[in-house]
Amino acid sequence: MTMADRVVIMRDGAIQQIADPDTLFAKPENLFVAGFIGSPGMNFLRARIEAGKLTLFGQTFNAAVGVGAGEIIVGIRPEHLALGPGDVTFTVKPTLVESLGSEKYVYFEPGEHAYRADARDEERGKGLIARIAHAGPIREGEELVLSFNASEVHLFDAKTEKAVN
Repeated sequence: MTMADRVVIMRDGAIQQIADPDTLFAKPENLFVAGFIGSPGMNFLRARIEAGKLTLFGQTFNAAVGVGAGEIIVGIRPEHLALGPGDVTFTVKPTLVESLGSEKYVYFEPGEHAYRADARDEERGKGLIARIAHAGPIREGEELVLSFNASEVHLFDAKTEKAVN
C-alpha cells in the first residue's frame, strides 16, 4: 500500500476494487474492501434506516444518503471512535484494553448491533475496536464514553454488501 499508486483488491479471483490507497481506505466500494483495508479493520454493525435516518446505539441521526427503509450495515473505522461526547455518543464497558504506548486498542461488545462481516479476521471475535490516541488510563469493565462523527460512517446494503454512500 505504501509503494503503490493503484491497488487491485481481489476476492476469490474476482476484482473488488481498483484505486489508489487513499480511495480504498476512504471510499471502499463494498464490505469486503472496507474490512480488508485498515489496521485494525473496520467495525461493522447492523442498523435500520428509515427516511434517511439511522438508529444506532440508541440514537437517531441523519444518514445523508438516498437509501430506502430497511436493514443496513454501518462501518466505523476504529480511529474514528473518540473518547467523550460527540455527534453520536454512547457508553461501553471495555472487555479488553491493549496499550501500545501512544495509543490503545479498546475492545467492547456492540450488543444487538453485532455484525461479523468476515470470519477470517480474528479480531472480529473480540467485539468492536476503538483506536484511541494519547488516552489516559482505560480499564476493562469500567464504563467509558465514546463517540463518533456521523459523517464518518460507511453504509453498506445488507443484501448486496455494496457501499451506498
